[in-house]
Amino acid sequence: MWRCITGEFQFNGTTYVIDEGEIFEVSSDYLTGLDESLSRLPLCEELPWPRATTQTSEDSFNKATAQELAPALLMDKKLVNSRMQTTPVEVCDVLTASHQLIHAKLKFGSRDLSHLFSQGFVAATLLQSDSIFREATHKKIKELGGGDDFGFFDAANLQASQFEVIYVIVAPWRGRSLAEALPFFSKANLLRTAEELINRGFKVSLSRIDTNQGSGGSAHS
Repeated sequence: MWRCITGEFQFNGTTYVIDEGEIFEVSSDYLTGLDESLSRLPLCEELPWPRATTQTSEDSFNKATAQELAPALLMDKKLVNSRMQTTPVEVCDVLTASHQLIHAKLKFGSRDLSHLFSQGFVAATLLQSDSIFREATHKKIKELGGGDDFGFFDAANLQASQFEVIYVIVAPWRGRSLAEALPFFSKANLLRTAEELINRGFKVSLSRIDTNQGSGGSAHS
């Protein structure tokens, strides 16, 4: 039970964070700046996300997302080899014909979110820097039935500015913002990952699907 506790509190004017059973002291100025920076990250609110409840599985959500955002391909668990990684890589959970690389997670835990953010970063950087990975992704897309609308991964240089990495977090948001809902280390990890992707030229956005509402669409800050 102790390892399940996540939160922030103040004691004698000092801010502390509890994360997976450990307590850390955090500079108040740093925490304020972190929350302010997160509030400026764009939310992806215009896409018709599928409905989700607390019983929705990640597999079914990704499948429904691919259907709702058609033309789109379900890339979940469709691994691609890279010369720069020792293990195969998942390009994304859903790939749209509009050059959107969608990565979804149905949990709030720090470890799960860290995996989500890392997955998006690793895949995007490999697509940008590894021509063999792009060719392998192009081949995988053809195997999955992707037509001409998905012919944008090949040996040619990838223009990062044409792609958007979208992180989708499906959880009981209850109207909370990123700063209010995410564990401290997830907030720091998300901001660092987003900034690195943006510096590489990619567009980055987030979507919050509230399982309590049982309806699609991103929550509003």
